[in-house]
Amino acid sequence: MKNTKQYPKGTFVALGMLCFIPVGIALAIGTKNPGLIGIGPALGLPMGLAWEEQQRKKGKLLSETETKGNKRTLFWILFLLGIMLFGILAFLLIY
Repeated sequence: MKNTKQYPKGTFVALGMLCFIPVGIALAIGTKNPGLIGIGPALGLPMGLAWEEQQRKKGKLLSETETKGNKRTLFWILFLLGIMLFGILAFLLIY
C-alpha cells in the first residue's frame, strides 16, 4: 500500500525555516553579533521553498481549498515564532 499522506501548503517552508534557526543562533553566539540571528531563517526560506516545490511535483501538497482553516499550519507558524523568540532570549541572556 502506498503512503499517500498529503501536507498543507506552507508546511515545508515553515519546517525549512525552523531547521535553520539554530544555525543563525549559533552564528550569532559564535561571533558575538546579534544581527546574525536572522541568517538562519533567511537560509531556511529558500531551502523550504525548494523542498515544498519537490513535494508539489510528487503530488503531496493539498490544494488551497482543502487547507482553509487548517490548524496544523497555524501550529507550525506559532511554533516557529516561539523557537525564534526563545533563541533571541537565550542570546540576550548569554551576552
